[in-house]
Amino acid sequence: MRAFPYKLVAVLRRATKEALRLRQNWLGPEHYLLAALAEPSLAIEAMAELGVTHESVAGQLARMKLVNGRRIRYLESKGITSNPRAHDVNGWANGFAAAAGRQTPGPEDWLLAAIYEGGGIVGSVLGELGTSAQAVVNAIRDRGITTPSFDPDEDRPWQGHREIEIAKSEWQEVVDALSEKHPPGSRLRWGFNSRRDRPGKIQFVAEDGIDLDAIVEEARSRRTTAGRSRIRSSKPAQVGKRPEARFQPHSSPPRQSPT
Repeated sequence: MRAFPYKLVAVLRRATKEALRLRQNWLGPEHYLLAALAEPSLAIEAMAELGVTHESVAGQLARMKLVNGRRIRYLESKGITSNPRAHDVNGWANGFAAAAGRQTPGPEDWLLAAIYEGGGIVGSVLGELGTSAQAVVNAIRDRGITTPSFDPDEDRPWQGHREIEIAKSEWQEVVDALSEKHPPGSRLRWGFNSRRDRPGKIQFVAEDGIDLDAIVEEARSRRTTAGRSRIRSSKPAQVGKRPEARFQPHSSPPRQSPT
């Protein structure tokens, strides 16, 4: 099994520590950004030129009440879980390092990874601090650091907030209905998450313009219709002479597959 390089483990631990300090149950790009700004480097110089420091980023994150339209709830017992964007940042950082001939990513690689990952919380924080992803990339380029030839995506703030909670058993039907009406890449965004404080429940959030109530009702209607169809298509029981019972020693009763 391949061991993680020491420097990579150190960054992961530092990012996790930042998440714990902020009382956030997830590990995301924003925590890697804080880790990149924790020690002197060209990344810190570039950000300082834009008026952005470790303290200002941490302060902005501490004031957040919503993430992608969803209220933040901290559960100490839940621990820290890496979200998909954190995995993306890890990949970007390792890619930047490899392209530059380094075995492990440095602070500048982690900073670029957090920027190029694609907006999200990092983009929102930069906007609140009066700068942008493009400005950060330009500041890094001015210091002779190689960056991708294309520009990073700029953040688009979450527009409004709609929320609904459903039973976990309804999750797939609701996801299917939302994906049909608002597929990935659409103008309006939505998401979902499970909640450890409410077992068996899934919470959906969406921007204004997505009628979650109507979509959930449509999904439930489809579920009911599909259930009736399965019942109608089931093979009817045969009516006739009752088969003669036979005793088979050491045998188990036949199992029926659920319909």
